[in-house]
Amino acid sequence: MHDLQSWPRRSYTGNVGAPAPVWVVLGSFQPLRLDSAQYRTQGLPDGMQMLKVLKGQRGFPDHVFQATWAEMANQDHPGLLAQAREAPEAWLLEGTVQDGTSLDYLRDLIGLVACLFDRGARAVVDVLAFKWWDRESFLHQLWMPRRPMPFQHVTILASPRPDGLLWVHTRGMRLFGRPDVSVPRVEPADVERVTEALNDLIVLFTEGGWLPDGSALAGGTARLRGGLEDPGFHNTYLEVVR
Repeated sequence: MHDLQSWPRRSYTGNVGAPAPVWVVLGSFQPLRLDSAQYRTQGLPDGMQMLKVLKGQRGFPDHVFQATWAEMANQDHPGLLAQAREAPEAWLLEGTVQDGTSLDYLRDLIGLVACLFDRGARAVVDVLAFKWWDRESFLHQLWMPRRPMPFQHVTILASPRPDGLLWVHTRGMRLFGRPDVSVPRVEPADVERVTEALNDLIVLFTEGGWLPDGSALAGGTARLRGGLEDPGFHNTYLEVVR
């Protein structure tokens, strides 16, 4: 096995949550030939599964062409959604990573997807974060830097509320085995300040840190809620209570 550079988590605080990626790779694929040295990967991380599904079969991820996934694709990559809809196959990459003490699993996952782009992939979707990439953006934003890029993996959303306030929340922290964050009542003038606080948490959680239940956060107290079946996050989350 080629000697690969490790991606450490310098603030790792123990097994408080297991990374659980859910990625979909859409395309028309040639047989997979994975060169560890070329793609800087040891292959599929331990604990994850890789399943190919044909369009029209049960389990094909049609849901990524709808709702928020479609909105984000059209916003960030105009035209990519139409190309992805025509893909006859999908690789489903998901599971619970066995070793989250470093980010080597993320390095390996990125390298594996880089290989899939060379074998016929058209698009990749991080289902939990509503993130889309085409070949060029994936290689430039995730694979070429040769280091973790936290802000490329987590989405911060500011959703309007009927009372004129905003619900500011993250999606995608489950990739790092950490809770998402929900700030349910934010004045429009405070969105930038709250976003800065969430960005600090993205860095902390990527590096393996933890914010205990009851900690001060964004002008309130963070309370741990939810679970992997929660419909709003598909993850645990810290809700800021004021």
